[in-house]
Amino acid sequence: MIVGDRRKHKATTILYVLRIVGTDFYKIGITNNLTNRLSAIRCEYPRRNIEDIAFVYCANRQQALSYELNLHGILKHKRAQFEWFSFTHNEIVCLLDFMDTFLDSQVHRDEDYKRFKSEIFVPTLDNRPYHF
Repeated sequence: MIVGDRRKHKATTILYVLRIVGTDFYKIGITNNLTNRLSAIRCEYPRRNIEDIAFVYCANRQQALSYELNLHGILKHKRAQFEWFSFTHNEIVCLLDFMDTFLDSQVHRDEDYKRFKSEIFVPTLDNRPYHF
């Protein structure tokens, strides 16, 4: 896993996953500036603590849009509203692992990702991986 420094990367578009802390709501979207996008979303939801938990640098906007649309399509049954989804702990872990494994292995996460993942991971009864 690579921890990214947003200021040093020259990618044109970023696929991101945000969460509303203390809930099971996550947002999957794309942006050219994650810092500005996160600020805008925090203004839209001023009473909520919103944090970014994962992001992927994409080669161009078309690639990012393709990733976003595919994830939205695969996860449409989990959609709560617009780009917001409701995931269980196992589901978000699977999503982040999927992003890490299949989206060019370029997932960048904040330093506290390991803590986050260990806090939310709940194994299935038979210890098999959870699938969407």
